[in-house]
Amino acid sequence: MMINVSMFEGAGLSFPKPDWTLQEMAQAARVLTRDTDGDGQPDVFGLNPGFIDIEEPLFMAHGAHLVDPATGRTDVHTPAYTDAVQFVADLINVERIATTNTFGAGNRRMAFIAGRYGITGEWQSALNWFIAQKTHETFDWAMVYWPVGRGPQTTLGWGHTVAAIKGTPHPEEAIRFVLFWADWEAESRLAASGVYPQTFRGLQTMVRRMDLPSGYTPQQVMGPLLELPPRTFVPPFEVPGYVDARVEIRNALTSVIQGRMPARQAFEEVKGRVDALLSAGK
Repeated sequence: MMINVSMFEGAGLSFPKPDWTLQEMAQAARVLTRDTDGDGQPDVFGLNPGFIDIEEPLFMAHGAHLVDPATGRTDVHTPAYTDAVQFVADLINVERIATTNTFGAGNRRMAFIAGRYGITGEWQSALNWFIAQKTHETFDWAMVYWPVGRGPQTTLGWGHTVAAIKGTPHPEEAIRFVLFWADWEAESRLAASGVYPQTFRGLQTMVRRMDLPSGYTPQQVMGPLLELPPRTFVPPFEVPGYVDARVEIRNALTSVIQGRMPARQAFEEVKGRVDALLSAGK
């Protein structure tokens, strides 16, 4: 997650510790949320959760999992997942200390730079972008850990798949290239040029070599990417039938986040269709 350090300091909040909890994040968001123009509506929010999608890191922090790749079983109707979704929805719709509104800034990152959120969900691609935008000239910022809940602490890095296409006329050469691309030599070259590597080790090398603004340290800006050991995660997209089932899950999620339906009801209603799609995909 990215935080506006200047906003934290102005509100008398401490810098988040690596093991800060979901409840501590929510309390920080309550303190940071303000109505600056006196119209009775917040216009500075403590939190923009960021990736309000079904593969949401805040849901993972609750111990929620979409689909078990080993069994193909979905967890979206269980309390671990529904409670996680309801937690985020309540921050937005009940407490009104979180928002997905970008306030005409064009995107979440620009709204963050404009001081509309104190905390926002992000991923590693934000680092170069924030530095290029000279965000540090407006306020101090830092990357912090996703908060801890019932699940294991997770640093979520999004990447891109490199694969040899089935039917390629030169399969052996293609496979050799894929293996080279994931090799340490290639990863080091990618890291040195600021291109996002494919492995966690390559990512750590890249962030250590980044040209940081004066006064910023790798530990402050990229601590979670440097410290947290990688954990194997099999993406649910590898589960047969998941791509189709994801549409149903996403529709249910949208209805909850928009405040139209409680999470347990929304996901219970789609459980049968999701299970059928996963079964048909096997």
